[in-house]
Amino acid sequence: MMDQNFSSDEFLIKLRNRNPQAIAELVTKYNKQLYNAACGRGLSGDNAEEILQSTWNSFFEGVHRFEGKSHIRTYLFGILYNKIKEYWRNNSKFLDSEDNDSFNHMIDNHYDNDGRWTNPPIDPERFVWIQEAKTSLEDCLDRLNEKYRVAFNMKEVEGMGSEAICNELGLSRTNLGVLIFRAKSLLRECLEKKSITRKDV
Repeated sequence: MMDQNFSSDEFLIKLRNRNPQAIAELVTKYNKQLYNAACGRGLSGDNAEEILQSTWNSFFEGVHRFEGKSHIRTYLFGILYNKIKEYWRNNSKFLDSEDNDSFNHMIDNHYDNDGRWTNPPIDPERFVWIQEAKTSLEDCLDRLNEKYRVAFNMKEVEGMGSEAICNELGLSRTNLGVLIFRAKSLLRECLEKKSITRKDV
């Protein structure tokens, strides 16, 4: 079935009637896209699967309300992103006292009194363009705590603005700045441990 038919009246009637073939076609078409989008927002595999299942449940429970005025893909992704927002707002407090203590410790150990790196590490963003360092960078990203990974991914990979990220994650600009700073610093430390330095760039 072609994409444009997913929002047709005929197809929507089949979905509302729980037609197995129509459901299978829709899930086959968009399941992987939705999963990748969830992972792209920093969710781990298990959490992405949970959000994905919740998205499909909400869609089929409310499919009678979908009138086909927008593409069904737009409707599905709208549900997904609302689920992700709810997840981040309900499952963890992004910045706690431990984060602030670690932040201060990192400042003391890696910067001099003038705010310069005492032993400048490599800037992790530059490794995106270096093929031979790709595996190391991906491994370091995977090692980040979820709250750092999702903030870094939204800011540096997806290119979202600070205001949009703060609204989605329920953060202040100050807290977001600390998360991004810590994510970059942890990436630098991880890359240094893998013996990747500025001379490799």
